[in-house]
Amino acid sequence: MSQHFFNVSSNCGNVEVLVGWDEPLKVFFLTIGVDLEEPYYSTLYEPMWMNQYLTLDYYQGVLEFYEINDISLMPDSELFLQLMDDQKYGRQVLLDRGSISTIDE
Repeated sequence: MSQHFFNVSSNCGNVEVLVGWDEPLKVFFLTIGVDLEEPYYSTLYEPMWMNQYLTLDYYQGVLEFYEINDISLMPDSELFLQLMDDQKYGRQVLLDRGSISTIDE
């Protein structure tokens, strides 16, 4: 599972966002308000049948709904390319305040 953390501003105030690839479930995931007891948005809130529709394009719409402009999941963004590599190689990428370490599984 890859995990990319970001501290950004939104229409709910400052929030911590987590986005990544879940290799065992074969889905991308997104959580807005990771540090909250009840996040504003989580992939876990979506019904299981939605998994096939939970694309990066879908999550871009969720980011836009929360007015999160500091993260882009558009195909020309660096994060999009990193997530596609995470999916392709099934690797775990941990981002911690700008430092990146990669653990290949």
